[in-house]
Amino acid sequence: TKRFVEQMVVEQISELRNKLAHGEQIDKATASRLRDAILGVRRQDGLLTWVVRNIGPEVNKVAQ
Repeated sequence: TKRFVEQMVVEQISELRNKLAHGEQIDKATASRLRDAILGVRRQDGLLTWVVRNIGPEVNKVAQ
């Protein structure tokens, strides 16, 4: 959990994602950094993988 929060803060993921979601433009390097942080690179999981592994199973338990 700590790694997830730290990466969100350091990478400014929420702010950058919101800019894109609301139609603002970001430069190519920033878009690449955002993609890598969310999807991951090579042997480093991204935030999406972290969410699926750590939150997905809990949500499924509650729903059952």
